[in-house]
Amino acid sequence: MQQKIIQINFDELQNSQSLDLPEILKFLGEKLDFPDYYGQNLDAFIDCFAEFGEQYAQQKIDVQIKLVGLQKILENPSKNLSAEKIQDFLATLEDAAFSRDETFADLGEFHTKIIVC
Repeated sequence: MQQKIIQINFDELQNSQSLDLPEILKFLGEKLDFPDYYGQNLDAFIDCFAEFGEQYAQQKIDVQIKLVGLQKILENPSKNLSAEKIQDFLATLEDAAFSRDETFADLGEFHTKIIVC
């Protein structure tokens, strides 16, 4: 089975004192090359993440998304983004990854893994 590793470096956002969830959603949308119509909210993220995953599902490719530097943000949350909000977002991201695998299960067995480091 082929594997695609996508590394997203959150250190680019590290200096932002006003970091919030919409900024993270925008950042991820840019890094995952979401379409122009991406609304940069949680529902739009989930929808676009499914579309993003479909291209790899059709090719039967496992996807590993490494969120480098997100652990630092978790340890030092901003005033606009609590560690709890980040954890909730990560849970949503894990659900979206699982949903992607389930949605395209008829194409074969493959996995999406989210790694926070």
